[in-house]
Amino acid sequence: AVFLFDMITSFIQIIAIRVFHRKVFKIAPIHHQFQENGWNEVGAKAFISASTLIDDDNELAGLAKQLKKKVIEGNDEVKAILASLKIRKTTSVGKKFTDFTVTTVEGFDENGDAIYGESKLSDYVGNGKYILVDFWASWCGDCRAGIPAMKDLFAGFGAEVEFVSFSFDHDPDAWKSCISESGMQWTQVSNLIKWRDNPVSAAYGIHWIPTMFLINPEGKVS
Repeated sequence: AVFLFDMITSFIQIIAIRVFHRKVFKIAPIHHQFQENGWNEVGAKAFISASTLIDDDNELAGLAKQLKKKVIEGNDEVKAILASLKIRKTTSVGKKFTDFTVTTVEGFDENGDAIYGESKLSDYVGNGKYILVDFWASWCGDCRAGIPAMKDLFAGFGAEVEFVSFSFDHDPDAWKSCISESGMQWTQVSNLIKWRDNPVSAAYGIHWIPTMFLINPEGKVS
């Protein structure tokens, strides 16, 4: 189990690097811009940009401390990011997973139309397997760029690990088409609510996608 966990963690890091390497050179100028403008709207915009590039919540929280109170109070997006940082403390490593109920794609009929069902995340937890929960959307370029790596991961560990991809698509046809065309053969779920308005996004503090959570057989975030 330890070996399996290490392999999965390493592969998730590879996926993150594939997406992140295109952005890394943008971080330095944002830091510089932010440090000189923490008191105004330019600093707020730099912080918002930084939130899409920085994976370390502690680092992002450190930047937030440099923002003046009036800047935070005057920008709803900054407030939303700070709220998500607070929420993510409840879904950090060692915490019990947060359940949700969603629509599932059970398969496709002879006409290629999706066959929908309904399930809870808790339906998959506690069955003696790790659960890899992938938050994504078909309209997200970084998410689609990571699909080949996800398929490789599924091919290598699909027998031992339960894969659950949660989509923030609100267009069922776009969601269905991407699943079918990309050959994503693991469990696909969605409540077809936009990311910013989605209660699942709020519950997990998702401020950027793709985002992944690994849940152990005891139902705790790993």
